[in-house]
Amino acid sequence: MITSKFNSWEYEEEWRIFHPESGTLYGYETKALIGIYFGSAMEFTHQKIITLILCGQNPTVQLYRGKRNTESFLLDFEPLNYTPYIERKNAHDT
Repeated sequence: MITSKFNSWEYEEEWRIFHPESGTLYGYETKALIGIYFGSAMEFTHQKIITLILCGQNPTVQLYRGKRNTESFLLDFEPLNYTPYIERKNAHDT
């Protein structure tokens, strides 16, 4: 199931990485990550945790939130603008 994809979602050009050994730590260059696409049903708390970890290491990562299309079996992705709490707080305090 993890290696197949519904044909209607081919346009996503998704990459999946599988490693032969579970429990092994693999590393990638931080700049290799260019975007994160969150599914429509993903909890906000989980989005925030992932964003804090990954965007803290690479602030140029583009974020997108999926939204179910009401007319077809598709997800529409919209840009998700993330401003860390400390930046929002500093902007509010000035």
